[in-house]
Amino acid sequence: MFLQKSGSGSKAAHFLYKFKVLSALQREYEDIIQNAKQNLHDLNLDQEQFHEEESHYLQRHLLLVERKEITTAFHQVLVDIDVRLLELESER
Repeated sequence: MFLQKSGSGSKAAHFLYKFKVLSALQREYEDIIQNAKQNLHDLNLDQEQFHEEESHYLQRHLLLVERKEITTAFHQVLVDIDVRLLELESER
């Protein structure tokens, strides 16, 4: 009878030990999951910021290309006008 009590006490202690270990692991995994969720949330915010910056860069780039094309076309018009003026002057 004494052995049985000692055995069941040992089983209870062993069960309690397993319970504590499992509880600690569960808390650790919950922390890991919470950190992973936070990192994912932060990553989504970073992606949104990246897309905003990328959009800004593309808009700026397109405006600079448009400006260059218009400037080039304007200079060509001026050259054409200068040629016509020279032709007009040379006819005199």
